[in-house]
Amino acid sequence: MRRVVITGATSFIGSAVSRVLLDRGCQVYALVRPESAARKMLPTHPNFHEVTCDLADTKKWVGDIGSADVFFHFAWEGPGANGRADPDLQKKNVRLAVGCMHGAAELKAKRFLFSGSQAEYGAVFDRIMPEELPCHPVLEYGKGKVAVCQEATELMPRLGIEYVHMRFFSVYGPNDHPYTLVPSCIRCFLKGETIPLSECKNKWNFLHVEDAAEAAVRLAECKLESPVTIVNVAGTDTRRLKDFVEEIHRLAGGRGECAYGARHSTERPVDNWPDISRLQRLTGWSPRVTFEQGISGLIAMEREEMDGGKNR
Repeated sequence: MRRVVITGATSFIGSAVSRVLLDRGCQVYALVRPESAARKMLPTHPNFHEVTCDLADTKKWVGDIGSADVFFHFAWEGPGANGRADPDLQKKNVRLAVGCMHGAAELKAKRFLFSGSQAEYGAVFDRIMPEELPCHPVLEYGKGKVAVCQEATELMPRLGIEYVHMRFFSVYGPNDHPYTLVPSCIRCFLKGETIPLSECKNKWNFLHVEDAAEAAVRLAECKLESPVTIVNVAGTDTRRLKDFVEEIHRLAGGRGECAYGARHSTERPVDNWPDISRLQRLTGWSPRVTFEQGISGLIAMEREEMDGGKNR
């Protein structure tokens, strides 16, 4: 694997994957929208090549790159709540993903890896989640990710490309969206504030972004058992969500309060209890960053940011 194309290189996971690929000595070609305001996420490296283009303009970026061994597709518009509920936007995302599959074929790529989601499974309660579990997504976001998998299952064998559908569970770490649970808890606790939460009794699983990126790259390198492979990408630590929140609270110094039950929902909270045996069997991967280590690092970063703000 020498020449790699990646979309969504400015995204949370995509930027981390780019760094791992560069560490592997790969030539990395990142498809970046001309209006992207997140270029600061792109690495500075002699082997990193920014290809400015509209993702839908397949002819242009295929011509600019020429050939590739592997194609990673992380680009997905509308990560916020409104975007995730927008069916038209999700259909657009599916069309762009399928277009990238055809572009990968023109580049003669051997493997295409797509960033799926735990949201594809839908409302799952009190049971472990293997990849064979039927998908009943609730959100339009999850429906879009399932649609990509269905399209790829039909298309990629005809194009002669191996396809890996990576279902990421809750990834956290530096550069995560600030409104997600982990950074929200850290900010509130360090400020001594109260954070409104659900009862947090459901099972959950967190994975540090560095470990997620390493797993993704190993899936690009490993020998597959099938030309179309669905893989859960998650950690080995599954427990009650409340246990994770309490650990963040303790590591942040025990300040602030957890208002359990203050956030109400008409739906029962789902469990995230992934089976990652396939990922480990294929790649030999295991996470290196414990939850305590990952959270401690984020707390140190947040404290530095808060102290810097006071001094400006």
